[in-house]
Amino acid sequence: MKNRNTRQLFTLINLKRKLYCYIFTFLELLAIRSKIFYQLFIKCRKPAVLKEIKRTKITSQDRVLVIGCGIFPSTSIIIADESNAQVTAIDNNMNAIHLARSYLSKKKLDKNIFIEYEEGSTYQSQNFDVVIIAINVWPIDYILHHLAQNMKSGARLICRGLNNDIPNIISKDEMSQSFVFTSCSEDPMFFFSTYPATQSFLFIKK
Repeated sequence: MKNRNTRQLFTLINLKRKLYCYIFTFLELLAIRSKIFYQLFIKCRKPAVLKEIKRTKITSQDRVLVIGCGIFPSTSIIIADESNAQVTAIDNNMNAIHLARSYLSKKKLDKNIFIEYEEGSTYQSQNFDVVIIAINVWPIDYILHHLAQNMKSGARLICRGLNNDIPNIISKDEMSQSFVFTSCSEDPMFFFSTYPATQSFLFIKK
């Protein structure tokens, strides 16, 4: 990292992402336990993920890596269902891995989805065409720096965030030499407008 200000910005971003981690863990737990909450969760998340599929031009020929599988791997399920791409989802919480694998197996959704217990800051990503980082994944600085060194040239990166935080921090860091920021889309986190919109930032690896 370049300077103290950059480190402080990353610390603030990670605190926000950690908070979202607790929020999403609660919501995902409800989704796998209740059909009603499952339907609400999918209804809320699917439009955003469909836009990401379109923006990254995911096809059945692509290998997709989702960092931040969570208890309920909704992003992986939607991508695999809509594009028939092979999806690998990783998480560093073993309990989340067990619950996600159990859910996929129970619902027979594990044909094109592989769940692995791994760290996003060390996982080898050079063989993937698309990488998606969930908004509740942290420490984002270590993960982004690792991807800057390991993603293959031309690969597409979606990093979810808030208030343009990810493009702003990358522009102030040496990672700006590794990624080209191309676009951003916004979606409500929940059904209520009082919640801040989440953003999906698309980068291309140089």
